Amino acid sequence: MSDHVYKKVELIGSSENSIESAVENALAKANESIRNTRWLEVSEIRGHVVEGQVDHWQVGVKLGFTLEAADSPETMEEKKAEEQGEEDVEKALGGEALHG
Repeated sequence: MSDHVYKKVELIGSSENSIESAVENALAKANESIRNTRWLEVSEIRGHVVEGQVDHWQVGVKLGFTLEAADSPETMEEKKAEEQGEEDVEKALGGEALHG
């Protein structure tokens, strides 16, 4: 097993349906911009009350993910794709330099 370094962010998910849905909403939104999600912990649960009824749930979620090394497969694949994209643009422009 290799050594990992984790980062933790705190989010508040909400849902009119359930506590679980509030957690899932927070996780889904985080997954739009965070990779390598490994764990979560629920830190707080609240209900917003309107006229004596729970209107929606708010759930505090701490989300942990691994930080990528510069030579990780995901990072290397992205660098290669970016370099290939730049090469394709240069070819399309007749070899003109993009930088400078």
